[in-house]
Amino acid sequence: MIPNGDLSIDEGAIAPWSGRSLEYFDRLLDSAAKTFRFKTNVPFKKLPKKARDIILYGNADEQVHVRYRNRFNRIRSYWTDFEGVISWLERRREETDSEYARERYEQYFREVPCPPLQRGPAAA
Repeated sequence: MIPNGDLSIDEGAIAPWSGRSLEYFDRLLDSAAKTFRFKTNVPFKKLPKKARDIILYGNADEQVHVRYRNRFNRIRSYWTDFEGVISWLERRREETDSEYARERYEQYFREVPCPPLQRGPAAA
């Protein structure tokens, strides 16, 4: 889900949402950040655990208010649940009829061992 914890949300830390309808996910994440009080411009690994959990698993207790300017320069807004990236992936995987899409979503659920830590001369 988060291949590089040194990246911030703004820098594309959330792999499944990178390269997708970015405006939608950007607005949703910005609204979640305001609602749940976390920053999107700090490395993901430095976010408080509560914020990381909300981003990954969502929060069913409180909706987020999304406000944006559409292509006709009109302000639009709506309230929505923030389901989190893992819940979103699970839902999309189950709802799709496309084998290709299902395989694309499932790639995020594979267990892959972490690479070994790089040790410098001082650590040897």
